[in-house]
Parts: sequence; C-alpha cells; structure tokens
Amino acid sequence: MKKIVQFLYLFIIAIGIIACTSDESDGNGGNGNSDLSYALTTGASANALLSDARFDEIIIEAVYAGGFKSEQSSLNNLVAFFKC
Repeated sequence: MKKIVQFLYLFIIAIGIIACTSDESDGNGGNGNSDLSYALTTGASANALLSDARFDEIIIEAVYAGGFKSEQSSLNNLVAFFKC
C-alpha cells in the first residue's frame, strides 16, 4: 500500500512538472511570428491606438452590475477625457 501511495505522489509531481513547462509556440499554430494585433506585447499597439493611421474611432461601452450604475458625472468626465 505504501508503494502505491509513493507511486501516486511521484506520478502527480511528474504530471505537474510536464504541465508547467514552457511552450515555444504562439498558441495559434504559427512559428511565433504573429501579425495579429491582439498578440502584440505591452505597449506595442500604443501607436495604433493613439494615432488615426489605423483606426478613426473607438467605441467604449460602460457595463455595470445591477444596482451599481456609474454616476452620470463620471461618464461625462470619461467622455471629456477621451475628447481631449
């Protein structure tokens, strides 16, 4: 019985190590060179978002849980911030 428990512990540890190893693929079957805009690193899409070269408008939806609606003044301030 003790050998079975030891085997199970060893098996679980081995599975954990295998599951936590690093994977070199980009997750979409490619070779790591992705042209997808959502796959860029942090800050790499800043120019596309802040200039009008690629996008000419942005739509933002304010979503809230029932009973926790944002105050209208907060939404007005957000709109004013984006218009600057």
